[in-house]
Amino acid sequence: HLKCSNFRIWEFDYQEEGVAEQWFTYLRDKVLPEARKLDLDKVDPIRQKPSRDLFLQAEFKLVSSLITGGPSDLDTDAQKTPLHSSGKPVISGSALIGALRQRARRILQVTGVPDFAVHLNKLFGYEGDEGDKTKVQRSRIDTREVALRGKVAKQIRVRLDRFSQAPVEGGLFDSAPVWKVKGDAESGKVSFWWRIRNYQKGEAALLLHLLRDLWTEDLPLGGEKGVGRGRLQGISAEIAFPEGNARIEQEDKKSLRITDPNNLLAAFNHPLNQLFPPHHAP
Repeated sequence: HLKCSNFRIWEFDYQEEGVAEQWFTYLRDKVLPEARKLDLDKVDPIRQKPSRDLFLQAEFKLVSSLITGGPSDLDTDAQKTPLHSSGKPVISGSALIGALRQRARRILQVTGVPDFAVHLNKLFGYEGDEGDKTKVQRSRIDTREVALRGKVAKQIRVRLDRFSQAPVEGGLFDSAPVWKVKGDAESGKVSFWWRIRNYQKGEAALLLHLLRDLWTEDLPLGGEKGVGRGRLQGISAEIAFPEGNARIEQEDKKSLRITDPNNLLAAFNHPLNQLFPPHHAP
């Protein structure tokens, strides 16, 4: 058994003046003078609720190249280079969630899910018009920044006229995407991690649809998609439900190996519009 002593708690309400400064003071000093002591004798023991979170971890490989917008660095004078973190090219979590949300909206709309915008906002979150703080909901789908394993190399291209498709005079431009290196088994590999907190059946099915689109090169990521950048091929995926796990692996170009001992994926073999409950307006 463990017992806490000298337990303190702080509350930061950013709608009050001066609270942001208090937060930065706490980050610097790791302590605040107005800390409120919590009387543990009057607090009921914390009872952990059963997790209703869905986790998905998937590995992909680049088909050719990928670029996400970022400032140029010292290693290249290209006009557009990949976003970097700790010296490595990355896909930011916000860029990945943005691509998933855009495709999710299209899937929900095409499959005829009633009130699809409501379900989309419940999963991905939203903010009211003009920053209305009374209409804000945090996203319930989480992801992480993803490192890219590959080589950054500059490519010079010619800008085309959008109507005639003829080369534009003086229209040379360059970019430096991340390229898959032939002969290197690890080059071009990328691993994604997603979690849906307190997931519903329809949301889990939607995540599987998004996984399929990424897996089959139908959902490219990043920029310059018109020249084939950003396309991925699936290698493996592990889906962790509260009741157990399921695994999907690419055996060859045409077949998958599915390991699902608890038959959990069978619950999603229904049209998507049947898996989302009807929305009842308050």
